[in-house]
Amino acid sequence: MIRGVEVEGIWKEEFIEVKDEACKFFKDRFYEEHWERPNLGKVSFKKISSDDNDILIGSFGEEEIKSAI
Repeated sequence: MIRGVEVEGIWKEEFIEVKDEACKFFKDRFYEEHWERPNLGKVSFKKISSDDNDILIGSFGEEEIKSAI
């Protein structure tokens, strides 16, 4: 619990003032106006076929489970 904060030599104890100053403090520290996203350029990733994808997300059959065991 934060009971108060000192801002520019002035002590503030009101809940809203303390909350606003805390928000402003963290926003000032972590806000970035411009953020560069990573760019992979023309990197090409391998993909699986639609049929292979269906196999991966499909349900196991009883026979498949028995043969695996």
